[in-house]
Parts: sequence; C-alpha cells; structure tokens
Amino acid sequence: MRKILMLSVLSCIASLSLANPVVQPVIQGKSYNRFQITHVTPKKTFGAPLKIVKGEVDECNGGHFPDQWVYDSFIVLENGRIDKVYLKMNNAVKINNIKIDGKITETQFKKKFSPFIFDLEPHVYDLEIAKDSNDSVTFYFKNGHLDYYQFNFDDC
Repeated sequence: MRKILMLSVLSCIASLSLANPVVQPVIQGKSYNRFQITHVTPKKTFGAPLKIVKGEVDECNGGHFPDQWVYDSFIVLENGRIDKVYLKMNNAVKINNIKIDGKITETQFKKKFSPFIFDLEPHVYDLEIAKDSNDSVTFYFKNGHLDYYQFNFDDC
C-alpha cells in the first residue's frame, strides 16, 4: 500500500513539473495575476511616470508599439501591459506561487526552476508561459543575483 501511495505522489510531482508555470509580477509589494493591468490606465494605477518613451514603428502589425511609461523600478506600456520589473523597491516575481526577490542567486534559481527555464546567453534565462506560444518571461542576473525580468509578448 505504501509503495502505491509513494508512486502516486511521485507521479503527481512529475506531472506538475511539466505543466505550464504560472508567473505573476509583484510591483511595489502588490501581486498581479497577469502581465496586463485591466480596466485602468497606468497613470491611475501607478501615478505619473518619470518619463514616457514613444513607441517605435511596429513593422509586423503596422502602426506603432505602445509608449513605455518608465517608473523608478519598472516599465509599463501605455496599454497597461507590464513590460520590465527591476528587483528593488519591494518588487518581486511569483513562479507557481513561490515569491522570488532580488536575493535569489543564479544558482538557486537554476536549481529550483530547471524544468521550466532555458539559457539564452550567460546569466539570462527564458521561461515560456504557455505551451505552443511565443510569450515568455526573461530573467536577467547581475553579480550573481536576479536583477530584473521582462515579459515578452509575440503577436506577430
């Protein structure tokens, strides 16, 4: 009976590691369910930005990319999509409900999330959010610790 129970538990753990990871940004201590702020503008949510960077030409879809609203420790696009979050000022990220802040080392990150991540270049790791999708989150390490992460949305 114990062997059957143990095999069942191991089977569940293995299937969990293959499931799509759930990634939630944490900005100024507040968790967001997705990388999109809904029903409000960035200004209503975060106040006036330090600066606004005009969006460049979108050669794939025509028109222009949304403007970037640059704050002290994160960037939000004018359409409400969270773009980049630096791990400072109470910012973090949750992966499968595990909260990660800038104290995590690169070695710890690789060990903990190896089933989900792949190396892009030295100290840069990508984590695909949904299977058969080009949407991902890229994690950048500096001096051995997580410096920032960026959401990559491909609608081309």
